[in-house]
Amino acid sequence: MIKIGDTIGGRYVIERQIGEGGMASVWLAKDGTLLRDVAIKFVWQRDPRRQSSMVTGFLREARIAASVVHRNVVQVLDFGLLEDTTPYMVMEALEGKTLGDMFNDGAQFSMPEVAQIALRSLEGLIAVHKVGIVHRDLKPENIFIIRERDGYFPKLLDFGISRSLDRSSGRRSAVTTMDGRIVGTPEYMSPEQAAGTAAVDRRTDIYSMGVILYETIAGDVPYKSDHIGDLILKITAGGAKPLKGLIPAMDVGVSDFVEKAMQIRPENRFDDAGEMFDACKRAFEGMRERSINSVLPPRNTERRQRTGNTSENAEDLEELKSDLRRSPTPLRVPLASGNHATLLLGDKANSRMLFVAAGIIAL
Repeated sequence: MIKIGDTIGGRYVIERQIGEGGMASVWLAKDGTLLRDVAIKFVWQRDPRRQSSMVTGFLREARIAASVVHRNVVQVLDFGLLEDTTPYMVMEALEGKTLGDMFNDGAQFSMPEVAQIALRSLEGLIAVHKVGIVHRDLKPENIFIIRERDGYFPKLLDFGISRSLDRSSGRRSAVTTMDGRIVGTPEYMSPEQAAGTAAVDRRTDIYSMGVILYETIAGDVPYKSDHIGDLILKITAGGAKPLKGLIPAMDVGVSDFVEKAMQIRPENRFDDAGEMFDACKRAFEGMRERSINSVLPPRNTERRQRTGNTSENAEDLEELKSDLRRSPTPLRVPLASGNHATLLLGDKANSRMLFVAAGIIAL
């Protein structure tokens, strides 16, 4: 067990715990060499038989995250193994809150602030896509917001379920689902990801960014249900009400921009984060110069409190597969085989320090 005063890697002195959830915990530590604060993420495996694959997956996450060097992506500084083979990853310590925390607090934003968050987040995503990485779990809880003098400064977090792409072939390094699991956070998953298809590329991140912007403006996600099977069917069927239909004062260019990002078919979305960034800039620059805060819907904070792991029983899952196959939508791909479709959700952490979700997928 980690405790205050422990020295990690002969360099980092543990000061206090700042987050915990599932198999992971995050601690604030002091770098004894550079004399600065860092955040250290540790992950444990309850099943000894899975320890080796878990370590492999964690170190893979660390290497993926460390390969992206950008001011809008959390910086990975170091990683390694404790003597008991518990893996750890050292990251920059951040002061602020996740966008999800801000939503839970009822935060509302002006349209210029929405544009600032969107454009800077997309700059980070451009860097992620540039090195051939698909994040696959973009959500408000994985966008950390720092307040600076010139406004909001977001950083993308958590590459725990990312997959890299072979630049020459475009093929992914691993399948999207494994042992019957759907990988991702349901409300923000693209239709192809929700359906369990292996054909998931960078355009799944485009869809997720569209949903995040939709929620930032509208105060709630486009699709919701207390039943995971019903939610997946809604996502794969599409038909979310456009922002213009929810908010009459909404600029049509911004509404159309978000709607394009959330298209059911990947080929109908923006091709990558760079194209989405350019379209975002045009949409907000073309917006009439006025604040519409007074007509924005109130933020649905109660619904956002739902977190945790969700699974379907075998009967429900088989019914869901059958419904997907009969669906008139373009996605007729059944879920991966298995008795349960477990969704790996992000975990809560201290909102004042670095948030790192604990979703490590065994390879």
